[in-house]
Amino acid sequence: MNSNPTPVFVGNVELHADTNIGHGRHMSLKSVNDAQSNDSNEVGAVGTIIEQTKNVIGGMFQDVKKNVGFGVAFDEETPKPVQSLYVNTKFFNASLLTKKIVKLDELPLDVGFQPEIEEEFPTIPNGRPRIEHNIHQIWINVNSTEERSKEDFLVPDNYAGNMKAFMTHNPTWNYFFWTYHTARRLIADRHPYLLGFFDNSTEAVVKADLTRYVVLYEFGGLYADLDTGSVRPLDIATKKYPCMLILAPFENAVCMSHMPYQICNGEIFCRAKHPFFRQVLQEIGRKVVNPKNALVIGPGFITGQYRIYNNISKTEIPQVDLHQDNTSPYFFKGAIPPTDDDGIYIPNTRYFLDQPHPTLKAGVRNRCVNVTTGKFKNDDLVKRMCAVAEKRGFIRPPGKFTFLTHAYAFSFNKANKAKKKTYIPVRSVIERFITYLDFVDQRIINTRK
Repeated sequence: MNSNPTPVFVGNVELHADTNIGHGRHMSLKSVNDAQSNDSNEVGAVGTIIEQTKNVIGGMFQDVKKNVGFGVAFDEETPKPVQSLYVNTKFFNASLLTKKIVKLDELPLDVGFQPEIEEEFPTIPNGRPRIEHNIHQIWINVNSTEERSKEDFLVPDNYAGNMKAFMTHNPTWNYFFWTYHTARRLIADRHPYLLGFFDNSTEAVVKADLTRYVVLYEFGGLYADLDTGSVRPLDIATKKYPCMLILAPFENAVCMSHMPYQICNGEIFCRAKHPFFRQVLQEIGRKVVNPKNALVIGPGFITGQYRIYNNISKTEIPQVDLHQDNTSPYFFKGAIPPTDDDGIYIPNTRYFLDQPHPTLKAGVRNRCVNVTTGKFKNDDLVKRMCAVAEKRGFIRPPGKFTFLTHAYAFSFNKANKAKKKTYIPVRSVIERFITYLDFVDQRIINTRK
């Protein structure tokens, strides 16, 4: 064997066939700033090895794209430093593939947090839905005085387009609309131990957070914030997995909590009676309400509950399962298979929530422009985020396989609550929708028979 083989490049990653190990070959990857070659003959020389390795590590090579310098593509004014983050970064050594779990920091920064994919969502053709075809949306008007009043079924008119889009793309799904009074009646009927938490919460968003967890546990389906846009039909997303928690973009997680991931509670798919949401509701039942904390059972809470459910310790948070499903983000997800009836799947952000929060644009830019010399120069988590931002840019329009978009309306924000709103009847937007009062009325009818 040639002791100095010609290097082969995939994107900007240099592949070296270094030594023989057993019947295979030891592969190492080195990120280089000036790697321009992608000659098909060179790739063919070790193509079989590359393809085998790609299969094992879940498409990780798909992540690696050409990166020159480290300017982040926010806008044309952003300067690009001459120094590249990718010079002399960590090696990816295929000996890692002998391990079940490695640390995120052992992977090249170039691969980011998840595979860069452009493929259809994992599904089972002609399969039966594992998640009920129900769409749940909520607007809590705490000033509504009566359970069946017209004012209880009003919604801000700026959400009408999003609501209609869900039914346009999913005409056979049931549409549930939840209000202050219908949510409270449901909780009183089926989870009375949570009624004190609901009543004592002064923030409408906390009542809405509790409501979404209860309705998903009781009825299953998709919960979506009203600022969620529907881009295409959802049927295929419900066939393979019984529950899906949606990640916020990695920029959100890194900038807001300095963590490799955070689960968003603005979009959730789950079957009815899933034990994860039973755990969530039981934990809320043990909580004491903090009236000033609008996020007390928000994204941070649901992320923590996910780790508890899957028995993921703090030391396991930055770990990576190299042998996982090849479209899901890399982080360690515990021992329960996502296709198990009690499992939870974490999909790639490209499908459901890909756009970082607009208010983070300046913060990401400031971190990334100075990432090789500033206060984050030793922060690999920030560097990895910046690698993603450079490859993909900050503004990310929906792709071919995107299902949902999110506008980050933050209606619970003080400034947004103060804005004047025009309200319209829900019935003028969704002609046929279900409320919990329909169940109450049917129960009364049945008892009279």
